Amino acid sequence: FNNSAAVPLCLCFQYHHHSCALNLSFLISLGPLGSRAAKAIGFIEKMIEYSYVNAPLQKELLAEEVGNAAAFLVSPLASAITGSTVYVDNGLNTMALAVDSPTLST
Repeated sequence: FNNSAAVPLCLCFQYHHHSCALNLSFLISLGPLGSRAAKAIGFIEKMIEYSYVNAPLQKELLAEEVGNAAAFLVSPLASAITGSTVYVDNGLNTMALAVDSPTLST
C-alpha cells in the first residue's frame, strides 16, 4: 500500500461536496532523485547511476522536471486526467531490471 496515494483520495472524498473541482486523483511516481532527503537513505547515488545507465533517457532526473509534471497536473490543461500514475523517471519504469548492469555489482 502506498500512503502517498491515500492523501489525494482522502482530499477528494472530504471536498467532493464543494463546488470547487479537485483533480487530485493522480499520483506522480518519480525515479531516483538526488535530493537531500534521498541522500539520507545512503545508496541514492547508486540508484541514480543505475538509472542513468539503464533508462531510455540517459540523463540525471531534475527536481524541476518533477515540479513541471506536478504543475501540469494541477493546471486546467490536465482537467480530464483522473486516476492516473504519471511516471517522471526518464523512462526507467518501462525497463526490466538489468541484472547484468555493472551498477548492481558490489
